[in-house]
Amino acid sequence: MSLTPDSPVKLKDLDAERAVLVGVLKDVANIDKAMLNSNPTYFTDVLYRNLFKIVTQAYTRYGSLLTQDFLSNVLESNGYPQEVRLTYLKGVDELSAMSVTNAEFGYALTALRRAFIASSVSDILTAGTQALDSKGGQKAFEVLDKKLYDLKLHTVENNALVLQDDRKVDDLIELLRDIRENPDKHLGIGTGLTSLDQLTGGFHPGEYVLLIAKSGGGKSIGLLNWATFAQKSGYNVVYVTLEMSHIEIRLRKLSLESGIPYLSLKTQNVTPEQIVHQEKVLREEIATRVAAFHIVDISKCSVGFIEAQLRQLQQNMKIDMVVVDYLGLLKPEGYVTNKQGWEVYASISNDLRELARNMKIVVVSAHQLTTDGMKKSAEDDIELEDIALSRRIADPAHTVVGLIWDKANQNSMKMCVPKCRGGRISSVKLSCDLNVCRISDPLEGSVTDDGTLQIPDPEL
Repeated sequence: MSLTPDSPVKLKDLDAERAVLVGVLKDVANIDKAMLNSNPTYFTDVLYRNLFKIVTQAYTRYGSLLTQDFLSNVLESNGYPQEVRLTYLKGVDELSAMSVTNAEFGYALTALRRAFIASSVSDILTAGTQALDSKGGQKAFEVLDKKLYDLKLHTVENNALVLQDDRKVDDLIELLRDIRENPDKHLGIGTGLTSLDQLTGGFHPGEYVLLIAKSGGGKSIGLLNWATFAQKSGYNVVYVTLEMSHIEIRLRKLSLESGIPYLSLKTQNVTPEQIVHQEKVLREEIATRVAAFHIVDISKCSVGFIEAQLRQLQQNMKIDMVVVDYLGLLKPEGYVTNKQGWEVYASISNDLRELARNMKIVVVSAHQLTTDGMKKSAEDDIELEDIALSRRIADPAHTVVGLIWDKANQNSMKMCVPKCRGGRISSVKLSCDLNVCRISDPLEGSVTDDGTLQIPDPEL
């Protein structure tokens, strides 16, 4: 084998396919690497593709290398005639007689992936041209969008997949010790709401959090409060606004931090004292803050577009939390076809979860409470427990938080957490002041042995 990092890209690279198979036939460690970094569809040679499938099948089932008996039994059980079985057995003998170094095996995995991508791009361009000629521009874009999404599934960052042997416990013991000795180090990103933070322990990298409320029910204000608290706690935040301009977001944030009413800031109908105070907050607090709060102002985009922009930003800064305001305004990816209503939003919600997992960041978004899938109609009174029934839109989220205005008091709302790994909150009162875009939880609760957060009712 003579594979190097500088080997040219080929649409079909049989040398790389052969080298990968030689490696996985000789060493189980190579099978682990190949399962993480390659795929049977990467192989253009049918014999090599099927052998790769059988090798990984033997390893998955028995934890061992491929044997002649296992290969023969698999081929026979799948109805292969004797002459074909002999061809496969002869192929394994020839490959077993070859050798590759660890470096050559690594180069072969890279070359195999590069060849697949090069071939896929060529196919995509051909399919796009054919669709453009026969179906017109819009249909051609739909074809390209779907094929590019399929290609993305194969070219996702390798670190998105982790293979961990549970029998190796030293790292877990060390982690548990570090949690005991440095508990603050392992806290997640807080929201500023005591009850919620006590239940979740903060939001951690890879988690997707969904806030659900009625139309005008405080979704954007809630997201802004959480994002601002995260930045003030030292976390870098990217705030994607599809509903409001970046100026409006900044004015709302300034209102929250300064306590000056939003409308007063917007119209500058302020007192001399408020003018001094607003500039002091801007210059001495917001401008000097270590953590960043980047606002992405765009009217319509997909989760894929957001991911592309985030990966660009990651070249220059660490991203801890991404807030998308809000889910209902996102555009579905091109692969979502023949779906309507909640099904489209469910697909977008799944994409947001993948974004959090793939980039290992906290992703927070909001969605409007829907009666789809409920026994109640839109005219019925929607209560807190109904938030958990917002069809499958909320299913992908690790944590679901619901907000409902208190009908008896416009400065009060109720929060529930119907879904969370740490337990649930059936109902807790929050205080809110729309004039300064603030939602707060002045109450302190305690967690019972069963993980349920008990909040004292101030009216009792």
